[in-house]
Amino acid sequence: MTHGIEADIEVAIQRANADAWNCIAVVLADRALEQARALDREMAGSRSAPPLAGVPFVVKSLFDVKGEPTLAGGPPDPSISVAAADSALVRQLSEAGAILIGIAHMDEYAYGFLGDNAHYGRVINPRDSSKVTGGSSSGSAAAVAAGIVPFAIGSDTNGSIRVPGALCGVYGLKPSFDHLSLAGSRALAQSLDHAGLLASSLSGLEAVWRVLAKAEPSPPDVGTGVSVGFASGDYERLADRGVREAMHALRAEWPEAPIIELDHVEESFAAASLVTAFEASRNHREIREQSPYRYSVTIASRLDSAAHVSLTDYALAKSYQGLLTQQFADLFVARRIDVLVAPCTPVKTLGVGEESVMLADTMMKASDAAGLFTRPFSLAGYPVLMLPAEATDSPGCALQLIGRPGDEHVLFSFAREVMKRLG
Repeated sequence: MTHGIEADIEVAIQRANADAWNCIAVVLADRALEQARALDREMAGSRSAPPLAGVPFVVKSLFDVKGEPTLAGGPPDPSISVAAADSALVRQLSEAGAILIGIAHMDEYAYGFLGDNAHYGRVINPRDSSKVTGGSSSGSAAAVAAGIVPFAIGSDTNGSIRVPGALCGVYGLKPSFDHLSLAGSRALAQSLDHAGLLASSLSGLEAVWRVLAKAEPSPPDVGTGVSVGFASGDYERLADRGVREAMHALRAEWPEAPIIELDHVEESFAAASLVTAFEASRNHREIREQSPYRYSVTIASRLDSAAHVSLTDYALAKSYQGLLTQQFADLFVARRIDVLVAPCTPVKTLGVGEESVMLADTMMKASDAAGLFTRPFSLAGYPVLMLPAEATDSPGCALQLIGRPGDEHVLFSFAREVMKRLG
């Protein structure tokens, strides 16, 4: 009979092998058990426990895992070499005692928002199988929501952590741009790509963040002194009735907080789409020329369209990115706020097979609507902590808590205050 960390990891591996949600692509049993045994031996020899000792996790398949091919949601291909080393985040977490038990499915090459992959099928939402998981970190979010692991690594280009986190009912963090290493991962759009985290609890999310960011825990009472503002304008106009009502109920808890009219959503959507398309097309050009069979019809068509984005349009989109970033900086100063609160998605859920939704007077593709409210903050590179609707009794919709670059500790403190008041 096994004991200690090894026994716990055996149970986590059993959960991964029993995956009923199509969220795990590869179970890394041998690797996980070897690390668990090594930790048990070290800790029996009086070594103090590392901060994440024995905590199992999974990683999105665009991050390198030593000895495994990095498929990034693409099809199996024997010509792809296995990774010579772990990606930087996997290595950091392993050094902190966390144990990688599997590689998670994702939208093909991270170029999708609904959690459906032509090569591997749809990741099923553990909260409600009739609803989509969202993407592209679909497997990571579902693995946490299903209780297979308490946290997972994902990536977020235009909302790919926050959207599946919101739709699967788990916590998510898109840190400030470039604050977590993407070394050893497959790029979609390097101007927008962020590494980030999904977790089953706020405390777990913060513990992993502190390890990766080498940050000290924030004082427990900091959140009570945070100045908050609530996004309105496009974030109200384009939201459905349920999300609007939930936000109004939340705002009533902070009656003195400013309501901030923001009308940048559609422009941000266009700019982020152009930047993503231009950079994704170039990142995939060589592989598409050499190995076109690695791409589904849908993604090949998307990349074909992306190839027509001109350098002029890309330059204009990058210019808008700079302007938006400065506007946010000015906004936080002018309105004297530390945190901006906005809904994560304009609708609380999206049904499987639901191809479009009506937002205000506009019919929009479901995949576009999913990331409509998340794109501006990726474009600006601001940190966002996502609280799922399940985190509180009141709001009824997932929330984005947006802070200044480097202020992730403020977001965690304020999130605790939100949950204290409403949970």
